Amino acid sequence: MMFPALLLAFAGGASIFAADLCCAPDTGEGTPRDFVTTWAEPAERERIPLDFTFVHHDGSVVDAGILRGSPVVLAFAYTRCTNPLKCTATMASMVSLKKAIRDEARLQNARIIVVSYDAYLDDAASVTAYSQVHDLRLDGSAQFLVPIPGSNERLFKEWGVLATATDLGVSLHANQLFILDSHARVARRYSVLRPDESSVLEDLRLLSSESSAEADAPRLALDD
Repeated sequence: MMFPALLLAFAGGASIFAADLCCAPDTGEGTPRDFVTTWAEPAERERIPLDFTFVHHDGSVVDAGILRGSPVVLAFAYTRCTNPLKCTATMASMVSLKKAIRDEARLQNARIIVVSYDAYLDDAASVTAYSQVHDLRLDGSAQFLVPIPGSNERLFKEWGVLATATDLGVSLHANQLFILDSHARVARRYSVLRPDESSVLEDLRLLSSESSAEADAPRLALDD
């Protein structure tokens, strides 16, 4: 667990369930969930557990290994959240970020993956429709995953996701982005209302450079 104190403070809302609590007006900056972690070098990075299964937005069933292979911006949202400062803002950020990634040649291998907070009520059809409403085109560079029902509580705990959810719905959640390297290790976490896009893009550039160096290493060894 990377942030136990933060998770403990946040989980206190689980005992008072309100279906739309996530969509109440935000209290603003300065709450325990507002933070950006320092950049983690490869040897220091947390490897998130990958023993989870998801329904992909295309209807297929995939495992968390889908997070490996390239730098990933891992975001979280769900279709019943109507708060313009939360999931709506997250989706808008992903649309803008996807365009910025597309426009920068060295970031072409970076991907955006959104995971639903709601494993019980979201499905492939709902997240696809939700993405269309928010103008996020789902394709190889932007994907939406829904956890298998019953797994999201463990996923939140083991991944350090600031959220509380049951089969009744999502009661609380933060705005979060995880920046993952190609091995699904966490290089940085953002838990703020509006992540700075330029900072996220710079993170992706650093990871892209790392990936290029790793790809060149075997060739250089052979040359030696």
